[in-house]
Amino acid sequence: MTYDTVITHGQIVTPQTLVQGDLAIKAGKIVAIGQGLNTAGAEVIDARGQLVLPGMVDAHVHINEPGRSDWEDYHTGSQALAAGGTTSMVVMPLNACQLAPLKLNLTGTKPLPRGNLTLTSPFMGAWSLAT
Repeated sequence: MTYDTVITHGQIVTPQTLVQGDLAIKAGKIVAIGQGLNTAGAEVIDARGQLVLPGMVDAHVHINEPGRSDWEDYHTGSQALAAGGTTSMVVMPLNACQLAPLKLNLTGTKPLPRGNLTLTSPFMGAWSLAT
């Protein structure tokens, strides 16, 4: 079998154990873990002396949009997380933002900025009992 990418000589972290060897990726999915996998035609990443970890999920992210998007927005915030190895984030509302703009986002009357996201991102909602 041919692969798109083969990460070689790494310590691969699986749910069960650490595996010393190679990890192959095809069409964006891990398809093989083993020793001496075929690297012909594949991008090869030498992970000798390194841990090979799955992407991380950050379940508590605050993005400053709407409100302070000149400082951080969905595009820049998700790029920063991706640079650190995060592949998914759960966005929580900021307490500094007014509820009205957040409600517009969550009800769909104002489109969410999904086109600017680098990662997978579900959104958490919030409400206030304060009047």
